[in-house]
Amino acid sequence: MKLIFENWRKLLNEAAKMPKDLAELSMENDEMWIRNLTNEYDLLELVDLYGMPVSDRFRQYYQAIKDRPTNKQRVYIRDYYRKFEEKLIKMGGGPPKSIIIIDRTDSGWSVSYGGLFTDLKTGYPRVIDFESGMREGGRAGIYGYPGGSIYFSPAGVGPERCSNGFGVDSTKPTTEGWGPMLYHIAIELATLRGSGLTSDRRLVSGDAKPVWDYFLKNKPDGVEATQLDVRGDEAKEFGIDQLTPDNKKDDCSQMSSIKWAMGSEYGNWHRYDVKDAISDLIFMSDEDKKNIDWENQSIAKLYTKDKSMINQLADAGLLHAPSLGYDLTDVPPPPLNFPDEEAPPLTDDKKINENKKVAKTKRRKNDSSRRIKVYVNR
Repeated sequence: MKLIFENWRKLLNEAAKMPKDLAELSMENDEMWIRNLTNEYDLLELVDLYGMPVSDRFRQYYQAIKDRPTNKQRVYIRDYYRKFEEKLIKMGGGPPKSIIIIDRTDSGWSVSYGGLFTDLKTGYPRVIDFESGMREGGRAGIYGYPGGSIYFSPAGVGPERCSNGFGVDSTKPTTEGWGPMLYHIAIELATLRGSGLTSDRRLVSGDAKPVWDYFLKNKPDGVEATQLDVRGDEAKEFGIDQLTPDNKKDDCSQMSSIKWAMGSEYGNWHRYDVKDAISDLIFMSDEDKKNIDWENQSIAKLYTKDKSMINQLADAGLLHAPSLGYDLTDVPPPPLNFPDEEAPPLTDDKKINENKKVAKTKRRKNDSSRRIKVYVNR
């Protein structure tokens, strides 16, 4: 646990310079960027991302063979990937721009890393989110680019208000070293659209807990923490006291805080030997319950921050957040005109079959045009 906390402390200390790092991130001098791109995305996805003109016949053929290609077809696909790479470089296409994407969801908001691609034919940019920093499972972006996301929604349910704050719903795996920036932006956005951000109210993993511990202890870049109370029904059920019984606005579920106050063996749900906190609370003495310092847990707080990091990203043209007035696709650059090009011919075996059909048709035509000559003796 100490090692995890120290690693997060180091990463979070570096969070203030991350917008600058994102601005400076470029793979243009790395010869592997395009290969990493083709390794991550399907061929037709790349064709559409960059606006490469290909025929409908090629699309149909590729869709038909891509899942179970023959050896010859596999060679053809590999060859076309190579031709795509050559054509992209020839047309002046480059790597996407690494950006932050803020989006509305059905229940709240999301903050993700992503890439800004430019259609070479129309000049219109396309925004693609890299919601996972992991290479497996898709939508991981490109090797060398950050990926990951945080989703959050109103923390209060029913009568509980949680001080009108947002709670983290879920996160997607984030590229190592780039997680703290997402948390900072999520706190800024939650403060901008509500009253701040708190952790998941029922479950907090051993990986996430040190993040909140650091925010509470060090308050980096102007992060502030305010206390949330326990819900009245939870206080009654578990035999603990509310902090502000006359104020219902700050009532919030504190199950995750209570579990962690009892120990990581109760709070860290990632553990294989995690214990059942609720069943143990039932048999706990009143005196022991009063000694559970849930209110001093970092995850019992609501965190706020001004939008300095959001402003930095917006000023640098690295923020796509249409709901906040920052739309990177709003004004397209001048289009790069180039002639339409069809896909290269299909595989040799396909051409051979077509040639056979042509030859067969010619033979039939020749057969039908033959004349039978009859010689009559006079």
